[in-house]
Amino acid sequence: MRLRALNRLGGEQFVEYLCALKDDPTRPAPFDLLLSDAYTTKVPSAPEIEFPPCETKLEVARYLVKVLGPVDDHILRTDLGIWSWLALRGFDLICPVDGRGNRKRLDIPKYVPGSGHFQGPRKHLLYLPWNLYSIHGGRADFLLMAPPSQERHEQREWGTYSYLALSHAAVEVCRRLFWQEERCALRHGAKSTKSGTSIRAYLRYISLFDETYDLHALNAEELLAMLPLRFQRLASTGVAAA
Repeated sequence: MRLRALNRLGGEQFVEYLCALKDDPTRPAPFDLLLSDAYTTKVPSAPEIEFPPCETKLEVARYLVKVLGPVDDHILRTDLGIWSWLALRGFDLICPVDGRGNRKRLDIPKYVPGSGHFQGPRKHLLYLPWNLYSIHGGRADFLLMAPPSQERHEQREWGTYSYLALSHAAVEVCRRLFWQEERCALRHGAKSTKSGTSIRAYLRYISLFDETYDLHALNAEELLAMLPLRFQRLASTGVAAA
């Protein structure tokens, strides 16, 4: 099935289904929208989309970066209907049916960007992994270890500060601070909402730099040197400064 984009009516139909799904988790997905000329528009250089089985967001991101390669990057970043269509195309992957025939959906903007309070795709279950991997490649893999249908703490935090995801230095320093390669897991305390050395604290701190520094021009060493001692010690020893 070739890539298309849900138009306004198609997006409304998808949202209507997602609202109904909350009360009726066995409700069949409206896959008929995917090829409907009334609810979709064509996309230039559209590739065939056939999601393979994926256990992590990283696998999904790799697939999307590869398969969407022929599509103009500007179109992918501005046409929100493409991501609504992709969410419906991959709905069995990002909102799977459980053993009792039920689907457990997340908030609607995770599937239909531009709906509800969040007007962009920054919270979208497919856009965020694609965006991170398309910019950073394997250096962002530590943020993409969750199953495709889930949104974990690290994705929520980066979704909140999505503009920082454009900075190679911001992602690289985050990896050095919070990812333990030997365990293939985040450091203890990285997900804390109160700690001064958590992912949330790190992103909040460097977001202040965005007003006076060009984060995209900094390398990882330069950004790390600008952080408080507690982060620098964490990067070098794995233990935060008291």
